[in-house]
Amino acid sequence: MPAGTALSAVPGPQVGSHVTSGISRFVSLSERTGCQEGDVPPPSRQNSTERLSQLREVMRAAGVTGYIILSVDDHQSAFLPDHDKRRHFISGFTGSAGDAVVTLTSAALWTDSRYYQEADEQLDCNWLLMKTGYSSTPSMQTWLAWELANGDVVAADPKISTNTQWAAWESTLGASSINLTALEERLVDVIWTDQPDYPNDTLIVMNTTFTGATWLSKLENIREQLRGRNADTIVITALDEVAWTLNLRGADVPYTPVFRGYLIVGLNYATLYAPPDKITQDVRLHLEADGANTSAVVRIKDYDTFWTDLQELNSLSTGVWLPSAYSYASGVSRQIFQAIGQSIRQSLASPVLLTKTMKNDVEAAGMRDAHVRDAVALCQMLHRLDEDVESGRQEWDELRVISSLADLRRAQALNHGLSFPTIAGFGPNSALPHYESNNVTNRVLDTSSLFMLDSGGQYLGKSLRIPVGNTRVAIIRPKVAVFQDG
Repeated sequence: MPAGTALSAVPGPQVGSHVTSGISRFVSLSERTGCQEGDVPPPSRQNSTERLSQLREVMRAAGVTGYIILSVDDHQSAFLPDHDKRRHFISGFTGSAGDAVVTLTSAALWTDSRYYQEADEQLDCNWLLMKTGYSSTPSMQTWLAWELANGDVVAADPKISTNTQWAAWESTLGASSINLTALEERLVDVIWTDQPDYPNDTLIVMNTTFTGATWLSKLENIREQLRGRNADTIVITALDEVAWTLNLRGADVPYTPVFRGYLIVGLNYATLYAPPDKITQDVRLHLEADGANTSAVVRIKDYDTFWTDLQELNSLSTGVWLPSAYSYASGVSRQIFQAIGQSIRQSLASPVLLTKTMKNDVEAAGMRDAHVRDAVALCQMLHRLDEDVESGRQEWDELRVISSLADLRRAQALNHGLSFPTIAGFGPNSALPHYESNNVTNRVLDTSSLFMLDSGGQYLGKSLRIPVGNTRVAIIRPKVAVFQDG
């Protein structure tokens, strides 16, 4: 299909319609809020024109006609440090779920129903909004096959993309004679002149008082499963699995106590790859890192040396277990999958993913204690609202609730902050999925409507930093039974 005959993101009444394998959907800017002549854009809308122009210049220089920008990091994490929020930077969309594609003439973003409204308000009229969840909405690769011409080149980052994703892209694009290429140079980073650095917080050691099991016992469990699969090595890339296995915690990702790191475990060795400035003497002692090289030691190497050592497994190992997609886990990246030869590669669900879901007695007690502490803070907050709003004693708005509830949680023993940003929405805002209150949208609470509060805390407890989530819908007037639109 010739370029330019497919869907367009140029402001105006353009409409594209295609039918491919039963997929049929009109996608145009006429579906977007504030994208018609004379419309007033929403106040939260971001201007992406200059950034898209700069990215397209870089794409042309790299010989790329389409570029895929995923909202994950090198470890396929959904929750990201600011340094890795490339999709947010290029599009202006702040939601936690959503992937973008930019061509030389158009741009589109895919997100799910939680973020339809937020994306529509934040994305400017350079962007088509693709609503996943509709059977008629095209996938990224299908849209690219419509949008591009034979021989065009689509690039993606193989360290961020999963192998499963890559195979799907390659199949669809290849059928349309469009080339998919692995591009390790991060084109968004080239134009992101004020890209934040990664956090430099040091790691925290968790002893068995909190975990109920030593890291050595966890490694032995992994090794037992390796033997059962006739493998001698496993490559662990998911950040929560690395942290849990080694009884370490970090602060690289907001609301999530993990750190950037890879872990390779063999039958008689283990190596942690992490940024050197995160490793303290306490961490080295905890992992026996300076002891004799045995199965009871975890060696520590620079994060950037992981890729060299990964390649060496092809000559050192006879069976390498690479975690595959399973449940919420995405599996290893395309780059890691391709680095290990097919003859020794085993693609299976991570043994850590399954093992860590089964809590020992110490972990279970810690979870119960954390829920009690969090319930105290939440009940205190709801009591204040019950006392103040109906009586008019004090004025409460969404932002004040968010701030006050955070203070109440901090007053609880062993609290380590929030487990996700608090969602507090009153009236119409209470119906918005993943609503984020700000100075523009903030509403004062009264007795005329519903107030929705979705929040959670992190607690050290007897187990680990436990994310506790609570969702409450409050009616701040005892006798109100039904609320009706209009």
